[in-house]
Amino acid sequence: MAKGAASSGDGAASSPLVPAMAPLDETLMVIGGIPNRGTFGVDDARWTGWEMSFFAGALAAQLDRCDASYARLIAGPVASVPAHPDSSPIDLDALTHAMGELTDKVETILSPDRVAMVFGPDRPVGDVQPMLAVAAELGSCYEGLLAYAINLRSGVVPAFRLELLQAFADLVTLPIEQFREFVASFAEAALRQTEALRSGVDQPVGIKLTLELSVDPAAQQRVQELTHQVHEALKAAGFQ
Repeated sequence: MAKGAASSGDGAASSPLVPAMAPLDETLMVIGGIPNRGTFGVDDARWTGWEMSFFAGALAAQLDRCDASYARLIAGPVASVPAHPDSSPIDLDALTHAMGELTDKVETILSPDRVAMVFGPDRPVGDVQPMLAVAAELGSCYEGLLAYAINLRSGVVPAFRLELLQAFADLVTLPIEQFREFVASFAEAALRQTEALRSGVDQPVGIKLTLELSVDPAAQQRVQELTHQVHEALKAAGFQ
């Protein structure tokens, strides 16, 4: 799976599964406060390190707007209707590609060049829009992973092997939780750093942005086993 990593102090094609980025009210994202527009660029200890706190709030807002979808996901699979006789077969390659698109997008969003441009020393002072854009793009990936799993678990995708679809949905359970842990951990780190900087503690400037998405080996093994069973069933029926 994909890994996106970059240091905030160092200098894709769209997918139908990735929802459009929703505009967010930046005033809802305040963690630790942001400077008044008139104080941008002023050397004021009250606002030292505000960027990381602001970005942490922006990430949290992205997760918050997906609360209903996350609650639906963790509620478990819903009763699925039987597949229609004319329904399409499962496209295993397309499912794998769709999930890979979502996770690979994270690596692009958190590329070293992108993060340096948004959080590095040469960024425009007080410009919050690039930070909001990064948070929104990560949020769209998170929302896409939720939609991927929910669609499969609710039987929205036409198929003749529901069990296999459930297994594919299980593959994204760990990446979704890794997204949530990343946001929570970043918020804690941002708060600690901001407090330290404002109190005059000498420490390196910038904190590391690292989001690594992976799959549960047991879930991956289950998909492989079920895929093999499907292929064997098709072969026995004379379709392969």
